[in-house]
Amino acid sequence: MEKGCFLFVALFMANCLALSLASTPAQNVTTDVSALLEFKNLISSDPFSNLANWSSTNFVCNWQGISCNLQNQRAMALNLSNLSLTGTIAPHLGNLTFLTSLDLSFNNFSGFIPTELANLQQLQLLHLNNNSFSGAIPLSLSNISNLERLNLEYNFLEGSIPQGIGNLSNLKTLTLGHNQLTGSLPYGIFNMSFLEEIDLTENSLSGSLPLDICNYRSKVKKLYLSMNQIQGAIPQFIYKCRDLEHLSLSYNQLHGTIPRTLGYLSKLKDLSIGANTFEGGIPLEIGNLTNLEQLDMKSSSLTGRIPLSIFNISSLRMIDFSNNSLSGSFPAGMSYNLPALEQLYLYTNHFDGSIPSFIWECKNLVVLRLAENNFTGGISKRIGNLTSLKGLDLNDNELTGGGGKISSGARYWPC
Repeated sequence: MEKGCFLFVALFMANCLALSLASTPAQNVTTDVSALLEFKNLISSDPFSNLANWSSTNFVCNWQGISCNLQNQRAMALNLSNLSLTGTIAPHLGNLTFLTSLDLSFNNFSGFIPTELANLQQLQLLHLNNNSFSGAIPLSLSNISNLERLNLEYNFLEGSIPQGIGNLSNLKTLTLGHNQLTGSLPYGIFNMSFLEEIDLTENSLSGSLPLDICNYRSKVKKLYLSMNQIQGAIPQFIYKCRDLEHLSLSYNQLHGTIPRTLGYLSKLKDLSIGANTFEGGIPLEIGNLTNLEQLDMKSSSLTGRIPLSIFNISSLRMIDFSNNSLSGSFPAGMSYNLPALEQLYLYTNHFDGSIPSFIWECKNLVVLRLAENNFTGGISKRIGNLTSLKGLDLNDNELTGGGGKISSGARYWPC
């Protein structure tokens, strides 16, 4: 009798468990459907009817922009990028707990970013860039521990960057540029183990760069901080950012001398530190950056001479030292090697002597601006070698040609 009762109970429990397991996926899929339909209800304009098949009569995994987990049929990715959608984001998206990717970029979404998105603990990619979101970045986003890519650029976000962002240990890209963010830089982001790209361009961020920038675990390759209100000096320890390929600090309020240690960043391809207020000259070590493609130090109160070794960085495509107080001449006997050069800006300085002869060998040159200096002598006939030239400005120098001084005739500037 006892054995029979035990068998009955066991069979009963097994059936209950089977029913439970069978019903769970359906119930969870219903949760996803409900959340997505709530999201659709807040979309006020879908001009190309991309969400036309978002209906309870259609299987959710067949809806436009939805990708599902093959095993449990839960929504794993929601990609509605660049569909001209208008509306606000329903907080119900926070119920899509299996979501690993959410991309609503390049639309016309507005309003606040829902704090409920922090419920998406499996989320790895969150792209809400190029919309019209406003308000603050939710503090709760700092709790999405699996997040690898966060892009909120080109919105109208205000307030400070949550310090907790620095705790997202799996983050690889942080893109918050072109907003209205204020406050100090969150120092924690500069020492994150996996972070490769930081883009905070064109905000109103203040404070200074941390003195201990980039510890030895740092893998940052791209650091874009231009067009902010960052003060202080470039830290000497910048050399610890040894994987850095792109460094943009232009249009800030940086001062002090340019650290020689910048020359130790051997992987650097783009160095843009113009439109600041530095003291002194250009470190000789900049000439060691043999992978450099763009060098921008314009409008930075620089004095002294340009290290001639810079003109032997064969990978350089753009050089801009314009609007400084640089001086000196370019010795004709020196060897120069700039086969890739496309843009050269040396205008508004105090250079003298002849126009550098190496210029006439730069056959890929598109823009040449040497105006407002003290160059003397004539213009070489080899200017005819510059068959790609589209912008030329030699105005306001001491150049001669055709028996007289050239005053304003050496300008061809199509802009």
